[in-house]
Amino acid sequence: MILRIFGCGYLTLISLTLGQSFCLAQQDDVNTIESDVQVLQEKFNSMREEFRNCVSEVQRLGVSYVNATSLDEAYPFLDDFDSQVEKGNELLERWKTVGIKLFDLLDDNKQPIDEELAYFVSITVSKFFNENQYEKAYQLASKLFKNNPKNKIAEIFQARSGILTNRFGNDIALLIKANKDHFQQEDAVTAAETVIINNLYVLDARFKKELEIREKEAQADDLPLVLLETSKGDIEFELFEDSAPDMVGNFIHLVENKHYDGLIFHGVIQMSAAETGLFDSEFKKRELDYKIFDEKPTRDIFAGSVVMISESRNSADSRFFIATAPLPNVSGKQTVIGRVKNGMEVVYSLNNTHEMQEDEVVPVEDVVADQIRIATVTRKRDHQYTPRKVSAEK
Repeated sequence: MILRIFGCGYLTLISLTLGQSFCLAQQDDVNTIESDVQVLQEKFNSMREEFRNCVSEVQRLGVSYVNATSLDEAYPFLDDFDSQVEKGNELLERWKTVGIKLFDLLDDNKQPIDEELAYFVSITVSKFFNENQYEKAYQLASKLFKNNPKNKIAEIFQARSGILTNRFGNDIALLIKANKDHFQQEDAVTAAETVIINNLYVLDARFKKELEIREKEAQADDLPLVLLETSKGDIEFELFEDSAPDMVGNFIHLVENKHYDGLIFHGVIQMSAAETGLFDSEFKKRELDYKIFDEKPTRDIFAGSVVMISESRNSADSRFFIATAPLPNVSGKQTVIGRVKNGMEVVYSLNNTHEMQEDEVVPVEDVVADQIRIATVTRKRDHQYTPRKVSAEK
């Protein structure tokens, strides 16, 4: 167990090491830009050296750990190692922020970008993507690719993060086509991404239709809103009452009766969905004594869609999921009742409780599920919201 922890942490830190010198060309723009660049460059270089020292210390502790002759002798090195890894990760976040600011400043003012700085930003793009921060990855990759169209890392991650954030247009299609050999390689992308790529043109047409509906809804500006205060931050839903009035009515009824308060996101799978509505933090079920009627699915499932779960005819209750990627294989089978209006970055940050292994969903070990602390209806139409129960009409 100790070796597993040590090995993973060591590789994580070392894989992010960029022990290189970042030298930017002398700037001849206005004095304020020169000054800002100089300040950021000095910070960047200072953090690089501090990170190098941190890595060296981790390496020293690694040697000491391996050479320890007993567990009693090894444990102190492991404690120091954990402290250094934490320090390194905190430093890396600050270093990353400074590096991006430096890149943005140079790019915005059309100043040359050093190859090594561009590489640092490329690694940051891939880190954002691997941390499920797809919108950040897309925005940074797009800017980096525009600055240097030969940057393959930026090109590939712009395409990958684009399709996961509901971008299916010609720009994305061309990026995928240009890297066809890469995307066809085994394990280059996930199965979820492959499904999206294979349905790219269909998704593009369907999302354009979805945006037209959303534009009309925005003009009316009267759809119900629900706020989830979670352990990772706030998520705001806009509920599609016009498309699924019965299911939205049931959902609002449950929120107002505090059903979701304290429940956990018990089924979170990367590039798929974050499911909740059934278990509390002690994994005790909070079941309803009724089911509600189905409503015909009229809207497709995209990243950010809020979807009621129905396993068979008229079987929906309180369970729902937030899609963390477009799900063309599920669209038409489950009813979309809303979308994430604000807080998608919070959704992406929810702890993965399950993962796909050879087409099988398996639980992730030693993970703490995130929790809905409080759910609140912040806006609704002027009428009563009550569930249309199956049992009541049998």
